[in-house]
Amino acid sequence: MSRDFVLFLCLALCFLTLLFAIMRYQPDPTYLIMGSGLGVVLALGLYVFFEVRKSIQLCMTKPTK
Repeated sequence: MSRDFVLFLCLALCFLTLLFAIMRYQPDPTYLIMGSGLGVVLALGLYVFFEVRKSIQLCMTKPTK
């Protein structure tokens, strides 16, 4: 299994756990909106982090002239 797949699997399990908790306790809609916004920010931050990391690795392996 690749590392990206394991990361995706962990995030999916966390999302499902949170979804079941939300269904059980039914919090105020304000908390749902704030939580989903934070989730989007976290996902975008992780995407940017991995893209920058990939770019740095590409620059480090590129031969110099």
